[in-house]
This record gives sequence, C-alpha cells and structure tokens, in this order.
Amino acid sequence: MASLKLSKVVFAGQFKEEFEAVMKPMDWPLYAFQSGEISKALLAVKDAQLLVVSRNSNRGASLIATSVTRENRHQSYVASGPPCWLFELFVNESRFL
Repeated sequence: MASLKLSKVVFAGQFKEEFEAVMKPMDWPLYAFQSGEISKALLAVKDAQLLVVSRNSNRGASLIATSVTRENRHQSYVASGPPCWLFELFVNESRFL
C-alpha cells in the first residue's frame, strides 16, 4: 500500500484470528513472526486499520476473489478493468447501507 502512496487504508475481512494475532501478539506467540511482519508492513501506511467483517458484509470482495480464480483474472482489476457485473454489484449493495 505504501508503494501506491496510500496513507489511509482499511484492511477488512473474515480474518478474526489473524487480525488478533497482529493486534495482540502476546496472546498468539506461535504467530509472532507472521504478525511481526504484518505489523512492520502496516507501519509503512500512515493510517492503517484492521477490521473484522462477516462474509455477508464483504460480499463484493468475496465475489472479486472468486472471479479472479474462476475467470483467470490474474491481472489486476486496476490494470485490466473490472468485469461488467462489478459496478452494478456495488451500486446495489450501497442502497442497503
């Protein structure tokens, strides 16, 4: 994220245990190395947050990840452009916020 020159980033996902290992490393000693590496990477971003969300709350991101593997979209959506269904998905989701 730092290489993209982003100063405020929210990492959201269903990663409760993983995020806890980063936020409370003393409670997760087996993951000390991994959580330390993630913590170092987060320091490069001025305002980084880790947010645990449910699968339903993160439906758009889940569908994007699925489409990467199913549709062989190994190029970034930024580089190759999003699929046509993506814009409509987020418009529809935003109506329920």
